[in-house]
Amino acid sequence: MDVLTYDELRMVEREERDNNKLTELDDEFLNRYKAYIADKQRVLDKSDDNIIAKKVKERTKQELFNARKSFKNIFEYRARKVFDQVMVDLRMGVSPEFKGLLSSEQEVYSSVRKLLKKHFNQLVKAKLKKDDASPEIKDDNLLVRFVKDFPEFAWKDLTLGPFKSEDVANLPREAVKLLLQKEVVKEVLRE
Repeated sequence: MDVLTYDELRMVEREERDNNKLTELDDEFLNRYKAYIADKQRVLDKSDDNIIAKKVKERTKQELFNARKSFKNIFEYRARKVFDQVMVDLRMGVSPEFKGLLSSEQEVYSSVRKLLKKHFNQLVKAKLKKDDASPEIKDDNLLVRFVKDFPEFAWKDLTLGPFKSEDVANLPREAVKLLLQKEVVKEVLRE
């Protein structure tokens, strides 16, 4: 197992930050990171009190802090990319491709994909159910778009409005005739 270096960790962080595609990592990368952290922690745990050892500890402490921050950044970038890939794959209807994913990321990908697919299916079913349940538009009504604001008004046994400019409404045919004469509405043609 190669020893992970701080420079390599920073290089992976830059690649993840600057590229849209995932940097290819394997599970060995995590083991190398753990070994790197353990090695740096051993340096900090030594109880040397001379000046050189103190400076080495100080530098190691800062490097350890920066390494943990870089590691966190790497996996935040990767998580965002995994989520984006799930969305693209669902939209395109393609099978998952786990190239470059760690095994834990593959599990996350599969779980998120399954959850989102279920969610989208429920939304589609709800939309279809709503569309099926929507009442038919009566033939004695007309669809209009208001070109001016218009206050609330009484029409036979109905109270209609108020309406703002650009509002679309389905109104009784006789009321529409009056509103057309006042140039308050324009009829919307149905297909």
